[in-house]
Amino acid sequence: MIWRVVIHSILTIPDSLIPLFSYARWMLGTLDHPNNRCKLRGEHSNAWHTNAPMAPPPHPISRPLLFLNHLIFGYTPKEKAGFERSLWFRNKGNGYFRKQVTQPQTLRYELAGSPVGLLAWIYEKLYWFSRAGPAASVCICFEINKAYPNLIEGATENATIPMGYSYFPKEIVKLPTRWLRAPNLVFESDHTSGGHFAAHEKPKELVDDLRKMFGKGGPAFGVVHGRSGYDPQSRL
Repeated sequence: MIWRVVIHSILTIPDSLIPLFSYARWMLGTLDHPNNRCKLRGEHSNAWHTNAPMAPPPHPISRPLLFLNHLIFGYTPKEKAGFERSLWFRNKGNGYFRKQVTQPQTLRYELAGSPVGLLAWIYEKLYWFSRAGPAASVCICFEINKAYPNLIEGATENATIPMGYSYFPKEIVKLPTRWLRAPNLVFESDHTSGGHFAAHEKPKELVDDLRKMFGKGGPAFGVVHGRSGYDPQSRL
């Protein structure tokens, strides 16, 4: 239970902080840990966008229609490449994650005590996650894994607020888009380059997606009552 208390404290920071800026409602944009149930319920967040969407695989009981679709229809070369990317990450690319969810304190010593270790950590993540921090922060994976061990498998099952996905080919986990379908998925955008750190690698593309989703004429326009949203004709 202690881990759920720790994670709940972290995840409710916006609930306490953002109202100080006179915002009672807001839209949520996430990279890692996007499937947080506390935020997807829409208590204060009216919509959600991520470039790292997750979903459980086809299953004869929990996702029968998708399971039949999986058996009857094949996958495109692009989707197969996504599977290969995901398998690479699971088998060869997530050693750092296993370390973080089991013995994060070891990494904290290394990162806090050595500038070289810190630079190596940052470089390795930027290189392998995208081809283009740390210390206490490395514990977040450990704490979330302890509090919600099946968080990714649960994915968006409790989501009710409008969601938007931006797909980048070098994301560390690439799932077929049909696996990600949900009644409240209102926006999708597929890109030809970019990876896990989309805000760093492809800031223009990511901002354009947000403007298309939340701007005038977009599927999530007006989700915050009284706010007119982004107007492409105005200068921000």
